[in-house]
Amino acid sequence: MFYVYADDKPQRFSYIVFPHINTGISFFKGVEVTRTNFQIHVNQQPQNLTTCCAEIIGKYTNPLFVNYEGNFEEIAVIFKPLGVNQFFEENLNQLAPDYAQALTNIKWVDFSYALFAELGIEARLALLETFLLDNLIEKDI
Repeated sequence: MFYVYADDKPQRFSYIVFPHINTGISFFKGVEVTRTNFQIHVNQQPQNLTTCCAEIIGKYTNPLFVNYEGNFEEIAVIFKPLGVNQFFEENLNQLAPDYAQALTNIKWVDFSYALFAELGIEARLALLETFLLDNLIEKDI
């Protein structure tokens, strides 16, 4: 499942994410992400509007408070249980030992730049689907 967020006007909103069994990877453009005490803050960085990154959510047992501020772009992929393991040599516990962290795998970080270089959401989602298919590692889990 994909989620897309983009707004041309600065926004500020928050929500709570309750523990669940899915895993998310989000690609961002023009933000700084900070994580403290089961809180995730995603803030626009006007001086770094072209900076891209990828974040991965690990397992957690407490609700997470998520705060967005500014105008920026995000495309998220939500994986069913064990689904994310089909795209990495490492398992989820190795990739994401904390409730939230930067995804530092260079292939995925480089892809975040390619993703946001595309114009239009349809082109971006098509590129994302191709990237996922190209990086699929079928495992017998």
